[in-house]
Amino acid sequence: MKRALVCWTLAVFVLSVFLTACCGGGKETVVVVPAESSPAAESSPAAVSGATAGQELQDLKAAHDQGAITDAEFEKAKEKILNKE
Repeated sequence: MKRALVCWTLAVFVLSVFLTACCGGGKETVVVVPAESSPAAESSPAAVSGATAGQELQDLKAAHDQGAITDAEFEKAKEKILNKE
């Protein structure tokens, strides 16, 4: 009886680990960090990548909604994007 209980417990554990590895944990988190003012950052990353201000704002909003940046960081980066045009 004790051996059957141990076998079932082990089987459930192995199955849960297998299912977690196969099906769970597949989320990716993208973190957008505003560029700091420096001589190397003078050429805008948007100009290099071809992203529009609208796309940058959408990316920034997504980062804010996911909690990757604070309200203050969001507002500062948004003003920077809007003022560079």
